[in-house]
Amino acid sequence: MTSGAQFNETAFSAASLRRAQMLAALGRVREAVEAAREALSHDPDNAHAHAWLAQFLLNEKRLVAARFECERALALDAENVRAHLVLAQVLFLSGERKAARQAALKAAELAPLSDGPRHTLGVFALVNEDLPEARRWAQEAEKLNPDHDNRLLSAKIALSRDAREAETLAREALEMHPESAEAFAVLAQARQSQGDHAAAQSHALEALRLNPDLAQPKHTLLTSKYARIPLLGWFLQISLKMNELTFFNAMKVLLAAFAIHRFGSILLRHYGHETEAMVFSLLILIGFFLLPSLMHLYARHSVERSMKAVRIKSDY
Repeated sequence: MTSGAQFNETAFSAASLRRAQMLAALGRVREAVEAAREALSHDPDNAHAHAWLAQFLLNEKRLVAARFECERALALDAENVRAHLVLAQVLFLSGERKAARQAALKAAELAPLSDGPRHTLGVFALVNEDLPEARRWAQEAEKLNPDHDNRLLSAKIALSRDAREAETLAREALEMHPESAEAFAVLAQARQSQGDHAAAQSHALEALRLNPDLAQPKHTLLTSKYARIPLLGWFLQISLKMNELTFFNAMKVLLAAFAIHRFGSILLRHYGHETEAMVFSLLILIGFFLLPSLMHLYARHSVERSMKAVRIKSDY
């Protein structure tokens, strides 16, 4: 290939990649994927384009394809920050949390003035419930870039220790991005923690209006709605938590239920309370298995009903 033709191919690749980035910014991710592939058709060894394609594929939750593109990018350029960062997120979503943290740390090392890797490390730490580390990374990210995403991360971390601080940070995030569904979700949790259930419901509904797929506002909406009925609220929270359990944690819950069932029944029978033992066994089975399932079904129905009201209201 002549130098002129090679220059044209590189220019075409760069133009296609810019178009892919603009499409992604507009939310047209599938078209962005195609534009990134077009960029690579002109310049297959463009590590930058492979990394961006990996990002777009991650946005579409296509983890295997995203990982492949990250590996291609890193084979061409071992210091490509975006490839390391996208790979970290792919690994984390795939359950490889230690490897994910290492990839994010490598990105942070390669880009000491970028908030992205630090934000990602903060998110990882928050999900892993390592709050001191989460706060440290969030603070570093905010120092480099005090934007909506970093302020929102700080708000989520603050929820565990100070609802008022979380509320303040969530409101600041909303000032930066007034239609942030996640900020409204955090604000709802903060108000709920402070006992203001009416405000919590209002903010949760706004979060769901902006993004109906968010799980947390659904929990907040329902637990706030039934907060005045303690027993019902407790069962509802149990059902929602059980629905989120991983297989390993679900097994631990089942083993705990079995242990309580067996120990309680044996103890009651030992003291001659045969009828009480049977009733106790039945209550345990209902409490740990049947009621959470029924409550979860009712919770889904209640949320759908609330969301229908929100959609109708927003149509006026």
